[in-house]
Amino acid sequence: MRIILAVIFVVSGLSFAQAQTPRIDRLDNVRPGVVSLGEVKKVTDDNISTGERFEGGAPKIVSVSKNISIKLGTVFGVQVHIIGKPAGANAPIRIIWRYPEPGLKSPTTGTTKFSDEYTDSRPIGASPVFYWKLGEEWVLVPGIWTLELWQGDRKLLFQDFVLTKL
Repeated sequence: MRIILAVIFVVSGLSFAQAQTPRIDRLDNVRPGVVSLGEVKKVTDDNISTGERFEGGAPKIVSVSKNISIKLGTVFGVQVHIIGKPAGANAPIRIIWRYPEPGLKSPTTGTTKFSDEYTDSRPIGASPVFYWKLGEEWVLVPGIWTLELWQGDRKLLFQDFVLTKL
């Protein structure tokens, strides 16, 4: 009897753990375009070409387009609606930005990067905006920029942007 109860406890514990692990099933209402930002917070991140990224700011898509005119201060990205379970749980998302030739060459470090990657968490059921701010002259690189969103080994989104000089 004890063995049966132990097996039931282990199996139910595994089922409970699986049910509580946030899982993104898909991203809906994908809207790429130019983004407006409110007040943002700079976050130091040595994994990013610029050495920092921005958070907050209540970003909003103000112009839907995959074609972006390069101008210092332009912010572009994509808004998505996260569908998954359990609702409200924070799910880790790996964010990858890929850059065209000749890449992004930091004047500070001299390093050229063709991609940046970091992980952030967003709540299931939310509609966040993932964005890039062209905040330095040396990142104004024309060509195809690609945003990828992943959960684990599953690619959730692949979005190209065509950046062109005015």
